[in-house]
Amino acid sequence: MSEIEYTLVRSDRKTTAIRVLTDGSVEVRAPRRLPVQEIERFLSEKKDWIEKHRRIMRERYPLDLEPRKILYKGKWKTILPLGENKILFDGEFFYAPEHWSDAELKKAVEEILKKLARSELIPLTRQIALHVGAEPQRITVTGAKTKWGSCSDGKNINLSWRLLAAPVDAIEYVIIHELCHMREMNHSERFWALVEQHVPDWRKKREKLSQVQVWLDAYFK
Repeated sequence: MSEIEYTLVRSDRKTTAIRVLTDGSVEVRAPRRLPVQEIERFLSEKKDWIEKHRRIMRERYPLDLEPRKILYKGKWKTILPLGENKILFDGEFFYAPEHWSDAELKKAVEEILKKLARSELIPLTRQIALHVGAEPQRITVTGAKTKWGSCSDGKNINLSWRLLAAPVDAIEYVIIHELCHMREMNHSERFWALVEQHVPDWRKKREKLSQVQVWLDAYFK
């Protein structure tokens, strides 16, 4: 039995993935028929990674998060008071009524981030696609919680609105990652070599995304 306690979620996926949640617990997503012994061997191999991300969660994203402070493009934004009964963004600051409950505020934050994601991520993807020589058929903003983005066989790019919380260079990495899948629909050596041509330090970008995911899990739980 693994020395690391974890929650197992099985599905029709083909690969195994680990997530460290905001309370320090570990969630493993695995294929339906993968033996438990293989899952626990994978956990053992990732022990150092798990501990590292538990430290990140404790040090950089404490659980007592301030509801009126959010991440937008990797920067902390305090939501300022507003006399009107709605949430606004002026390009620099967010505004919302002080009398809203935490639940009302977080729901409004989610809605405005979705709106901003549609207006910002789609044109940014088209711009980057021109730079890397890709031609996606369609670009869609989704509500995905566990995937920053995806690319379909039909060359359609999907991006989660949650990506808008990440730093701009990490957002660009995700977009390039998915655009590269238009040429290599896998995670082979050829795929990563292609990504590295455009983002030499992609590993650092993935680390930034892991940190942002911790905040998202806590704020929108």
